[in-house]
Amino acid sequence: LFLNKKDLFREKLAKYAFKIVSGPEARNVTYEGPECITDKDPPYSTLGDDEEFEACYDGACTYLQEIYCDQQRDLDVARTAEIYCHLTNSTSSENIRFIMTSCT
Repeated sequence: LFLNKKDLFREKLAKYAFKIVSGPEARNVTYEGPECITDKDPPYSTLGDDEEFEACYDGACTYLQEIYCDQQRDLDVARTAEIYCHLTNSTSSENIRFIMTSCT
């Protein structure tokens, strides 16, 4: 499973709520991990040096991965196949090279 555009996801997560529990924009209602404060001042650093943001990012990524893994468990294929998840940024040659090497 390739979850691409991790750089854009980081930017969006710092600005917009990951979990909305009601209304027409409701999403990720079962998420129970740490949540970013969308109007934080100063804003979060998305460069990997903000511990609070990294906890939110890691929690959201784990949640998204679990959605796919939970779906697989409900299928017969779960007995014969395993999902390997990779967060990617396809504009990073080094990242893609590392991922492709680990998939072979």
